Amino acid sequence: MKKVLVIFDCFGVLCDTIVGRYLEGKATKEEIDALTATVAKDGDLGRISREQFLAEIAKVAKTTPKDVEDGLKNLCSLHEDLLSLIKQIREFADVAVLSNAFYGHAEMIIDGFDIRKNFDKVFISCYCGMAKPDPRFYQLCVDSFDKEYDEIYMVDDSDKNLVPLKDLGIIPVKYTCAEDVEKALGKYLSGV
Repeated sequence: MKKVLVIFDCFGVLCDTIVGRYLEGKATKEEIDALTATVAKDGDLGRISREQFLAEIAKVAKTTPKDVEDGLKNLCSLHEDLLSLIKQIREFADVAVLSNAFYGHAEMIIDGFDIRKNFDKVFISCYCGMAKPDPRFYQLCVDSFDKEYDEIYMVDDSDKNLVPLKDLGIIPVKYTCAEDVEKALGKYLSGV
């Protein structure tokens, strides 16, 4: 039997992206792009605290950090069909989460919905000081298992995060819905 590792992104895969959705109608595209290029990058790399990150979003949204935090929590919802599929995948593969997120953000999903138990390991960029698409971040996840895998898959909704994977021997799976993952892993799922 082949040894398989399947790595999942959090926002845009396990759940919807929520910061962008929160800012819709509250900020211009230019303001959102500027936030993404600066503050989001600093948050993802752990260079600023959760409080600082929420304060910066609040400035752009013209509200309070508490309103931002409440708004983000209210937008959280899991892709239940994918979670059900992940439970099947665990029968034949190691499973991890590899997410770009600021402090407390991915935990809002992973711990808030009590789904950590569905993953062997969780890697959140702010704690690692590196973020996708940095190849070192993917390699950190793979190396942490201390195993040789026959196949490694990375499921992500962002094209730019999938680009470096082939050079690392990781099979990219572009996520738009759970069926994308089913197609990619179908040869294993048929035996589950």
